Amino acid sequence: MEQGESVEHASQQCAAYHQRSPHPSRPHLSASVDLATWLDVHRLFESLKVAPVDDASNTDDPLLAVKAEALSDLCMFVRNAAAMDNSNQNKAGDAGIVGDVRQTIADMIQREETCSEAMRCVTVSAQALSNLVTGSRQLQQPLVEQELAT
Repeated sequence: MEQGESVEHASQQCAAYHQRSPHPSRPHLSASVDLATWLDVHRLFESLKVAPVDDASNTDDPLLAVKAEALSDLCMFVRNAAAMDNSNQNKAGDAGIVGDVRQTIADMIQREETCSEAMRCVTVSAQALSNLVTGSRQLQQPLVEQELAT
């Protein structure tokens, strides 16, 4: 599969997760997300990574807007799921989602001046990170330690 097709496919999966995310307006959906789903979300984050701005091979990515929009959808899923059921926080943490969201924020901050979708992604990602770690010392502690180390 070509990169553009791969990104488009991942984007469609992210949009589907956003549409199926637990939310008070969707009481027919389970608020609890299983570990297999969190691992799939982690895989999607990995597939949508963007090259660091300081990377010499990094030129204008024609897929950046698509990736940023897809990552926003994924972060909306994370934000909603973490808010709806506290058990989702630990499962997401076990799947590496905190690191994924943290990296998404860092990557998109570097691009928000040139890509409006990146600005939105930073906002949604920050909300997702907040919902993930609120009330979870297990997830807060490493995050704080990482931030203090940088």
